[in-house]
Amino acid sequence: MDWDLPVYRLDSFISSCTDDDFTKYTLGQATDWFIHTADANLEHLVDHTIKTCPREFCRSLKWEGNPDVSGIGVYAAFMVQAALATLFLLFYIRFYVKDVVDVNKPEEEPTLPKQLQGNDSPTDPQPTSQQHDDQPAAQKATKLFDPIAFRETADDCLEVFWATCYVFAFTFVIAAIVFITQDDNDSTGRIYSGYFTYLGAVNSIAVLICLWPWFPGRHKYPVLTFSGLTVLLCMMAGVSIAFFRTSLGGNKTTFEARCLGTVHSAQSVQKLVKGTPYAVLALIVLWGGSLLVIRIRTPKMTDKGKDTVLTLYLVLTGILGGFLVLTSFVLVWLSLGFFHSLRQHAENLSGLSYAENDWGFGQVAAIVAWVPVFGQFSAIVIRGLARLLPVGARELFEPVPKDQRGTARVLAQALRNRKHQHTQRPASITAEAVPLSSLQRISHDEEDVGTTSAGAGSHAQ
Repeated sequence: MDWDLPVYRLDSFISSCTDDDFTKYTLGQATDWFIHTADANLEHLVDHTIKTCPREFCRSLKWEGNPDVSGIGVYAAFMVQAALATLFLLFYIRFYVKDVVDVNKPEEEPTLPKQLQGNDSPTDPQPTSQQHDDQPAAQKATKLFDPIAFRETADDCLEVFWATCYVFAFTFVIAAIVFITQDDNDSTGRIYSGYFTYLGAVNSIAVLICLWPWFPGRHKYPVLTFSGLTVLLCMMAGVSIAFFRTSLGGNKTTFEARCLGTVHSAQSVQKLVKGTPYAVLALIVLWGGSLLVIRIRTPKMTDKGKDTVLTLYLVLTGILGGFLVLTSFVLVWLSLGFFHSLRQHAENLSGLSYAENDWGFGQVAAIVAWVPVFGQFSAIVIRGLARLLPVGARELFEPVPKDQRGTARVLAQALRNRKHQHTQRPASITAEAVPLSSLQRISHDEEDVGTTSAGAGSHAQ
């Protein structure tokens, strides 16, 4: 009898879930019957009891869960990830709509200001004191809410956020491989841990694909980012195949087979796992094929053929990109919903033994992973507020120019500046340019040199 049920709870569990006739028998009579029965097997009795009281049976298993992959901290981290992804998506859709409107907007003819209209000899109007006082505030407000600066800061934040999501996805893919391939994983369960690691990886990869069209790194280092994302998708397909084969096998814990297997959300995740390899294959073929056509086929064509291929490429990628953004965004919240549903059902079935609501080191580490992103947000907000300060104080919060970044470059520039200053020093030093103390020091040095040379001559004689 492999029920993972402690022996000391077996008697109370069966007694609490059977009829009154069974409870009339004493423990001695039950033991005597068990000894003198040829087929002393209580499995049929326990099976009947499990069907009668499934919730009590699942709570008797003392299931603790796996806080490392499905604890409260990990769950909170994925909620933050989904919320930030939604916020970024709204921002960049707004940017896209504004760009389309600006491109299609007709050019306006320049007109004279109202002060100069109707004047043959325009003169510069002198601003009043009130207008003069209002100009700095207006300039500061314009700088603070500059759309170009806001777009640049959003790109910087998105780059940090995308990299953090990639680390999350890669970590959960590796965790899924470790948990699914362990044969002796009886404490946390291969299927139970596989559910949450799979959902965590799907959530992070969906965020990466959803924000890919606006990710600045795909223009800075396109081969690296595309290769990294392709490797991640291939690993995800392999994990889903291994997980699906493991879920069909019989090596499951009692909690996974008799308790978690009856949950509707677990069955939905099984269907999602089954379709993942096909979705990954279709995505790589469409995405990679379109890039190969542009990189390899286009340079060999004529100008007319290039224009046709580029137009077709833009249309197809626009349709495919919109479909991927919409599908991946839905998948972000769908996977988070399955994550929440599985945690709730596991908590209801486990009772007080469920340990995933306790905060530990792993839960805190999952939240701390978002510190760089929020640090970037805070730096950008402080930099924006610093635009209201005077010019001298504002420079303290401005970033270093790109041509001056890097310790080695700054040090080399400083050395070149010092060398340039030495070469530009005048050959003759006048008394007007040199202080009196310096002239006295120079005269003393000349006397010392003369004395030394005279002494050297006498020794030579």
